[in-house]
Amino acid sequence: GGSGPPLPPYGGSDSSHVTVKFYETAETAKKIVFILDHSGTLDSFDALRGETIRSINRMLPLHRFNVVIVSDKASMIFPMLQRATPDVKKEFATKFQGFALQRRAENLLPPYEDAFEKAFGMQPDAIYFLTDGHFEPRLTQVVANLNKAKKVRVNTLAFVKSDLGYQEHLKEIAKESGGVFRFVAEKDLEK
Repeated sequence: GGSGPPLPPYGGSDSSHVTVKFYETAETAKKIVFILDHSGTLDSFDALRGETIRSINRMLPLHRFNVVIVSDKASMIFPMLQRATPDVKKEFATKFQGFALQRRAENLLPPYEDAFEKAFGMQPDAIYFLTDGHFEPRLTQVVANLNKAKKVRVNTLAFVKSDLGYQEHLKEIAKESGGVFRFVAEKDLEK
């Protein structure tokens, strides 16, 4: 018995404020899509794979997630957002381990545009976009057009490489949507 609203599931005083952490960024969204550049070096991608699995393993079943992999095309791990249950997390880890390094997609628009179209099509609250290479600068406008209502925060991460040109585009994408930008250096890979 007792009065007041019911307690939120899975502990905590307010389940809407459970954060998802990814490379020292925090997101309070319940529906998250990760767009991951899959065309970098093998060592860096192995570190990225590990961090993505850790981030998803920290999610609670109130979260929904999916991962879109970008190489010379965009591929989704699942056909739609999935609830972060233990079984789904295990299935994700198995599927993600099966992705091999792909051909570079640098300076291309279509694979990245397709990845964002897939991500926005799932109606997430937030997107994490991580890339270690260059992409066609028009992607900034593509993302702005897909997010005209600014309902989705797009957090961007420059992964390992420190090219200021593409970092500026990533910063613009994040700023436009109310997201954050972060540079992930090699020293951050094992954190």
